Amino acid sequence: MIDIITHIPDLDLFRTECQALAESGNKFFSYDGETLTYNISQIPVVYNSDYTQSVCLVRLVTEDEQETFDALTTVERIGVCENKAYIFDDDGEAIYNSIYDQTTVIIDEDTTYTPPPMIGVFA
Repeated sequence: MIDIITHIPDLDLFRTECQALAESGNKFFSYDGETLTYNISQIPVVYNSDYTQSVCLVRLVTEDEQETFDALTTVERIGVCENKAYIFDDDGEAIYNSIYDQTTVIIDEDTTYTPPPMIGVFA
């Protein structure tokens, strides 16, 4: 099992690639003519402000899942999560931070919220 931090630089191209995989019978993707589903364990996806890119932590459990992930041309691995810590590849942290906004949000005069540094972690 491996937890991979992923970056999808072009979500439209990613959807096109996944739809083609679903239509060709790949068991990790399904498409019913309207809804495209990714059948891989993942923590919530974080999108950039115009929903054209994303980062996500994906858990790959089986060798088949790893092979399918490695074959995707529209997804970049920007790091891994090991021992509850993110370990980024060369430019991975800059990419991650450019998409996952961790700016403190003011909810009301007494309450603020700062997203945790790792997506999918409850504050």
